[in-house]
Amino acid sequence: MAGHIDSLRTSSLYLSLIVATLAALGSAGSAGCGGDRSAVGPDAVADVPADLPTADEAPDALPDTPSDTPSDTPSDIPEPPLYRTQAGRIVDRQGRTLILRGINVASGDLVNWASEFPEFEANVFRHIADSGFNAVRFVINWDRIEPEKDQIRTDYLETVQAQVRRAAAQGLYVFLDMHQDMYGIGFGNHGAPAWSCDQANYDAFEPQDIWFMTYFTAPVSACFDGFWKNHDLHAHQQEAARRVAETVADVDLVVGFDPVNEPFPGTIDFDTFDSDYLYPFYEEFAASVGTVLPGRLFFIEPAVTFSASQTCYMPGPITAFQGVFAPHYYNPGVEMQKVWDGDVGALSTAVQTAQDVATGLGMPLAFGEMGGARETSNLGDYLEAFFGELDARFAGSFLWIYSRGTSGFGMIESQTGGWTTHARAYLRPAPTAVGGVPTKYSWDVDQRVMILEWADDGRNGTEVMLPAWIRAAPFTCVLDNELVVPATNAAGNRLLIPAAPAGPRTFRLTATAPWPG
Repeated sequence: MAGHIDSLRTSSLYLSLIVATLAALGSAGSAGCGGDRSAVGPDAVADVPADLPTADEAPDALPDTPSDTPSDTPSDIPEPPLYRTQAGRIVDRQGRTLILRGINVASGDLVNWASEFPEFEANVFRHIADSGFNAVRFVINWDRIEPEKDQIRTDYLETVQAQVRRAAAQGLYVFLDMHQDMYGIGFGNHGAPAWSCDQANYDAFEPQDIWFMTYFTAPVSACFDGFWKNHDLHAHQQEAARRVAETVADVDLVVGFDPVNEPFPGTIDFDTFDSDYLYPFYEEFAASVGTVLPGRLFFIEPAVTFSASQTCYMPGPITAFQGVFAPHYYNPGVEMQKVWDGDVGALSTAVQTAQDVATGLGMPLAFGEMGGARETSNLGDYLEAFFGELDARFAGSFLWIYSRGTSGFGMIESQTGGWTTHARAYLRPAPTAVGGVPTKYSWDVDQRVMILEWADDGRNGTEVMLPAWIRAAPFTCVLDNELVVPATNAAGNRLLIPAAPAGPRTFRLTATAPWPG
């Protein structure tokens, strides 16, 4: 399955390049979203620990109760949501700024691995958290939830619930992704269930020699057209997501939901798809799923072409729901020639354009997918540069994908179960929750020095992810110009920096031993 997922990933970028060319995208101008449509640039269930870590283990940071309110009278002040967005940041209930640095994990992969290695699934999330990530984008599929119309597979719901709880038990934030490739199961890929499109389209379907060209066949495009224009199908897809959400609503580390992976417009005009079809769909999804998953965020994607075209037509700022702009980015040279051209400027422009779109939408930025095939000759250099751009903007990111293999995008070596040879670039120390507003973050891979600066809110501590390779080697910490030995969490994978009086603060971590790989 890993190889199949890798082939899908590679093809989607080619797809976006072709669509971008055919639609003549990129001619629309400036970077920023607005109401005028300005263009901008996978069922085994194991035992689950009963006590899960939550996002609100510390006391809620609420305003003081008025002095004339009797102490035995409940406060009228509402409890803050578990998560919200504020000034381009993801903020938790305590008021800490969250920076999500994660990896994609497919539910179906976990099921397949469990059938082969029963102990493997339980170790996946521990491995992720231990290595220096704090979050997962969790891939699930509508066709697995509702394979027949109005028939929900409760066994799959139980599987997803158990998997999400395992992730949370390791302290990982989770957002769920309603994933599709090539529309869905009727065309041989997971996504929409077969019943959601006319059987005549499946009967007429002829796979293309070049996989990505299949998107442009009349049967596939017809199914996408039918979905975007059919609110009954929206209701079914959203009810499937609601049923999943209900099973994990009590897991505080569930940050939110991605309504649909890499939305493809079918034959709908590109200058109207984002604004007239995709955004209204997101509003519907947020209104429906939000009723059972309150206080969470919706990680919305632009049309699949964004990775190549860097254009978006969704109207902003978006106020109907709390959201995160979660585009995908795959560098064309890395995708097609398996080499990065070293153009840091172009990479910076791509990330800044995404940041500008996020700002126009009134949302934080977190790339839902990013990375490259391990065959890329200088993949490590590319990822280091990419993370540098993310660091400068405190942007979130989710690498594609925690999957085993010997080639492609799978980041786990089949024989060893360890990370790929490029791990030096992505197993990095990083802030996970900042007690205040971060003002600077950087990680020098060569010097092995991390610097974090922030305006402390005077109330909340700050947490820093500490990858296993750094814990195994000597390292030093300097906090506000004093050498310190910070406390760690129970797992030992996060440094805990206590709050101080409100004001500017600086933290410096130096790994004194080289990368062991």
